[in-house]
Amino acid sequence: MDQFARIFDRRNIVINNKCPEPVKRFCPDHLKEPQNDSVKANITCLVYSHDGKELLCSYNDEDIYLFDATHSSESEAIKRYKGHRNNQTVKGVNFFGSQSEYIVSGSDCGHVFLWDKESEELAQCLKGDFNGVVSWTHLLML
Repeated sequence: MDQFARIFDRRNIVINNKCPEPVKRFCPDHLKEPQNDSVKANITCLVYSHDGKELLCSYNDEDIYLFDATHSSESEAIKRYKGHRNNQTVKGVNFFGSQSEYIVSGSDCGHVFLWDKESEELAQCLKGDFNGVVSWTHLLML
């Protein structure tokens, strides 16, 4: 595990027992080189949008980043969602809405965070569980 989201062409996955090179890699610029050896960001959840054009990545002890999967490899995140806490357990993250209009994530603080995808503004912060909200179903209804 590391800080890079990799996209592979499944037609080339295992050829001659050799691991293929990814077609694309994505990572926020400030996470590409760890600040020190003891703290390294890892992806805790990764999901595609409804149309497969966007890639959402949640990092341990970090924020949530949105990448345009149609952009070239190594391109910077196009959006950043802040406010949730993700360091005690692995948190799920997902798109919400029929057109992936919102970003939703659990938090160590026990709340469910819902951001407007375009503005990056926090739209809702809902009380969840005092032990922390880890994940939820794809059929979430608010």
